[in-house]
Amino acid sequence: MTNNTMQYIVLAEELFTAITLNPNQPRAVTKGTGTLRMETQLKKGLLEYCVLAAVCRCDSYGYQIIKDIGGCVSISESTLYPILRRLENARCLSTYTVEHSGRLRKYYRITDLGRERMREFLLEWEQVSQIYDFIKEACGDVQSDQG
Repeated sequence: MTNNTMQYIVLAEELFTAITLNPNQPRAVTKGTGTLRMETQLKKGLLEYCVLAAVCRCDSYGYQIIKDIGGCVSISESTLYPILRRLENARCLSTYTVEHSGRLRKYYRITDLGRERMREFLLEWEQVSQIYDFIKEACGDVQSDQG
């Protein structure tokens, strides 16, 4: 199980505890010394997988990746490029350049290691999904309690 998946599981468990102990409180969970919003942390942790997914079918470049994943999560160039560097350093992506309109454009290609990471993520996500289903079933009426 990857560290990201474990983090999601811990956050889901903390969220479940927070909801069941005081269902009328805002949906925040504590971790360490600070307070983290579940939604923000979960999305942040999933960005790398969104980027890998964006290049699974075909090679792509930064601006196109932003457009491709924009339908599910908002991401800026200042967020994307550090993610691309991390994934490249982790050998999940390889790069090459192509001349486009007189300039070099850097393309990203998913590697076998990147594909394996996506396979692992999809398998591990089943456990996170089960936790979500449990929370939703146990506290399904919590959403309607907000006013």
